[in-house]
Amino acid sequence: MNPSRRPPGSVRFGRCLLAGLFSGIVAAILANLSAAAISGVSELQFAELNFLSIAISSVVSNLIGSLFFYGFARWTTRPVLWFAVAAFAAATADSVVTILRPPHPDFAKLANPLHYIVAMTAVILLPAFAPTRSKLPPPIPETARHPPPLPKTVT
Repeated sequence: MNPSRRPPGSVRFGRCLLAGLFSGIVAAILANLSAAAISGVSELQFAELNFLSIAISSVVSNLIGSLFFYGFARWTTRPVLWFAVAAFAAATADSVVTILRPPHPDFAKLANPLHYIVAMTAVILLPAFAPTRSKLPPPIPETARHPPPLPKTVT
């Protein structure tokens, strides 16, 4: 598609994936710091919640979220709103599953805040780094490209 003919609310697919990767890395750092802080205060530690598993899940979930944001930006008029609703719905659904079927007692006390930290990071950073408005100048009107001929002067 010609970039000058791109609809004003569209985003590029690669830009969304790059924004998802960046927000996933930031979310992984924040989630690991939060897990360390919660573990330090509450002395809860689980083998399933280690540095690598938290980092991988944060990056993968943000990359999947970037695909959703791309779809929302292409087919809705309010992509940030719908993305926020979807992100927090996914975090809530994952937290409910963790509460109902925990692998260990008190697992939800450590895992559930991490779900919302990753979702909040995605909601803030992904739309900021994958803007839904084109940075291109508006197309030149047809009359400006081909001005009318000058009137003939009579001498």
